[in-house]
Amino acid sequence: MARFGPRDWRQQGAQYVIRHTLRDVGADSYLRERGTSTDEAEPLADGLESPWSDLWFYSNPVFVRVR
Repeated sequence: MARFGPRDWRQQGAQYVIRHTLRDVGADSYLRERGTSTDEAEPLADGLESPWSDLWFYSNPVFVRVR
């Protein structure tokens, strides 16, 4: 849906924040965020790469309630 890079983050106190508006959401739902330290859009099969130069994270679900 969207990609964010280092220039998109804004510092608010001790936290770093990115804001994104979801449009045309017609029903309650949930989403998960996935992030990486690489330019890959999808994680590749594990091989002999360094786990520290190829970091990925997956969030817990974020629930969206339509108003």
